[in-house]
Amino acid sequence: MLKWPSVKTMLKRSLAGMLMGLGALLIPGGNDTLLLIGLPAGAWQAALAYGLFVATLAALIVKLGSIAKAWT
Repeated sequence: MLKWPSVKTMLKRSLAGMLMGLGALLIPGGNDTLLLIGLPAGAWQAALAYGLFVATLAALIVKLGSIAKAWT
């Protein structure tokens, strides 16, 4: 059954969307663009963005854990 979200939920999700949009504006391309074009071109922005991307993922994995399992 569908129901309307609360005002608090709408505000939290709107803020999260704005943060994601801001990140998309600041980073020069996506993950593939950073690895295949930005880093080989020597763009310091690409190195900074990729370093922050990896550090954020590492912090989230340490904080929340990972559900990833080995293939073997």
